[in-house]
Formats: sequence, structure tokens, C-alpha cells
Amino acid sequence: MEPKGETEAEISIYDSIGGYEINAKQFADDLKALEVDTIHLRINSPGGSVIDGNAIFNALQRHSAKVITHIDGLAASMASVIAMAGDEVRMADNALFMIHNPWTVSMGNADELRADADLLDKMRDIILTSYGRSQYSAEELIDLMDAETWMTAQEALDAGFIDEIETGLRAAAELSATAAIGGIEVPAEKQIAALTRQVEALDKVAFELADKLDVKSQELTTVSAELVDARAEVESAELAKAEAELLAKQLETEIETHEATIIEKDAEIEGAKIVTDEAVAQKAAELVQNNTHAPIAEDDDSDTKLAEEAFWKEYHAITNLAERNVWYQANKHRKI
Repeated sequence: MEPKGETEAEISIYDSIGGYEINAKQFADDLKALEVDTIHLRINSPGGSVIDGNAIFNALQRHSAKVITHIDGLAASMASVIAMAGDEVRMADNALFMIHNPWTVSMGNADELRADADLLDKMRDIILTSYGRSQYSAEELIDLMDAETWMTAQEALDAGFIDEIETGLRAAAELSATAAIGGIEVPAEKQIAALTRQVEALDKVAFELADKLDVKSQELTTVSAELVDARAEVESAELAKAEAELLAKQLETEIETHEATIIEKDAEIEGAKIVTDEAVAQKAAELVQNNTHAPIAEDDDSDTKLAEEAFWKEYHAITNLAERNVWYQANKHRKI
């Protein structure tokens, strides 16, 4: 068994069924381990044990994966039964399909042989249920099994045993064994029934595809509407961004204007302060001048004169008019 991918696996039955060749227990264990969505079952087998074949058939039917059967060369006897386990059955155009009654090698007395014959009939009836996908009734299938019927891919398709013919590699010359096999004639009504079923299957697929297309169309419509809304939101955001940038520029201009005004006012205040300081200093100078020429009382003693002379000496030592005015205000109490 070789995995083909994440969701597919391929199984090959290219030998006799049962015994040491295709062992039912090993097959079922390997099959159970496969966690895939689709299993491709490839068959090229002459058949084998009815018991092992039924176990393999049931194991395939139990598996959750979709089973697609590919008859690559030969699906004869129990191999044809296992092929029916597929949800889809495909057959190469150069392959063969054979159904017949189960048989056994037996020995014993008459009662034992009759018991074996009864058992074979029961096995036949079990096998009949596997061929239920065909266009034949149980009685017609029994006749075909009694006759050991071989079918080409086209005959198997017409009879409803398979769903599709796959293109195989055609042999350069017909096998002598195939030449010896007589073709079977499928009644016209059964061919019509098979074709009808194929058409119904195609219609079902077409309806499923139409439903999927409708869903995708609705999804596309929804996505398109969401895209239009998203574009509108982007355009609105871009407009809001442009307006914000314009407002920011306007605010920046206003801030620059206010800053220039503040600088201008600061200069005016500084100029006014200088003028005021100069006016104060001028006024102080006038007061000092007046006080300097004021008459000195005759009764002033010499200490008072010395203190006053020292006061005015310190005063005139200050060359900056503003500083001189400040000093005067702080020390005028010393002036007598």
C-alpha cells in the first residue's frame, strides 16, 4: 500500500485472494491504518477464497473513505466481487471481467458431498448480493454465473457492473485466450437502463456543480460588496486625512503668527521697561541735583555733614542710572 498524498492512498490486489498471497487479516489491518479521504483500489486478480474475499469486501465497505475501484487487467471470480465494493468502479478498456459460481474440491460420502453443494449454493447467494449494482435480476445473474460469463469493459459497462471505461494500453495482437472467449449479448433494454443510469449520474454531477457554482457566485457577490464598502472606507479615511493635514497646516501658521506677535510684544515691553527705567533714573537725578544745591542748616553739626557727604559720594559713584535709583531707594533713610 503506497500513499499518494495527504488525502489519497492506493491499494493493489495483484495476486490470488486468500492464503499467503492477499491475506484478508493483513489487508484489513493495513486498510484500517489509512486515514485518507479517497482510496484507489487497483485489481488484477484471478480470484480466490470466497471467505477472504468477502472479508476484504466488507472491510472496504466499512472504511470512511471514498473507494474507487480500477480494474487494470482482470477481475475474475472473487476479484470481481471485491471490485463491487467501490463507490465508483472503473475498468481499463483492455481488461476482462468474469463471474461464475463458487466451486470447491471435496471428498467424502454422499451426505458430505450434498452438504458441500448446499454450502456452495449459499455462497453463491451471498455473492449475488454483491452484484446488485448490475442491471440483471438475481435469476439472470445465476444464469450468467452458471455459464461462467466473461465480459469486456464495454459489456461490463452496458451490464452496469462498472461505471466508467478507462483507456489502457492495447495489446498489439489479441490474446488467444480472449479469442476463445465468446462475447455475450446484453439485452437492449438492459443497455438502455445502464445508459439511463449513467445519464442520471452525469445529471447529478451537473446539479452538484451548479449548486457549487451558485454558492461560489454568492460568495463572490458578498466579497464584491465588502470590497466596495472597504474602498468607500479607504476613500473616507483618505479625505479625513487630507482635512486633518490642512487643519494642521492652518494651526501651524496660526502658531507661527502668535509666536511672532509674542516676540514683538516682548520687544515692546522690554523697550517700555528701558524707557521707564531711564525716566525713573532721570527723575532721581533731578531730585539729587535739587538736594545737592539745597542750603545746609547752620546748626548741622560736622558728623551730619560728613554722613551726608558720604551718602552722596556713594550715590554718584554708581554710574548706571537704574542701579543708582535702586540704591537710592534702599539707602535714602541715611540721607539727613
